[in-house]
Amino acid sequence: MKTKIYSAILMLVAVAALAGCSTPATRIRANPQLFASIAPADQELIRQGQVAIGFTPDMVQLALGRPDAIAQRVDASGTSEIWRYQSFDNSSTVFISGGWGGPAFSPVRGGWGWGWDGAWASPAWGWNTTANLTDFLRVSFRNGRVVEINRLR
Repeated sequence: MKTKIYSAILMLVAVAALAGCSTPATRIRANPQLFASIAPADQELIRQGQVAIGFTPDMVQLALGRPDAIAQRVDASGTSEIWRYQSFDNSSTVFISGGWGGPAFSPVRGGWGWGWDGAWASPAWGWNTTANLTDFLRVSFRNGRVVEINRLR
């Protein structure tokens, strides 16, 4: 159990460290000719890590970096490419148990319960933290231009 926790913490630290290495400023410094070819108003958005409708994939990559995942969507109006930017959504669960057959509390399982059914009560007290990878931003392209930006909360 401790190995899983330590592995998850190590992975989060590594992701945070790698994410910290890639900022709009470092991406602009790595691609000065591309950045110089962009209109001044769009350059300012890119410096701020923002994107706008009409941006090309190169412009989005300067502003946000490489996407964490790429999906393809096909609908009646054509095919879109969706760039997904993801982060970890931490969720915590507290469980308190009075022992085998005693009272137990778990917000995830719906509150207080009594009796032993294998899931409600155990002879332990604890705290469980999980990290779920979720999208926080989706950028959709059609014909090489941004047509939709979804900021997820």
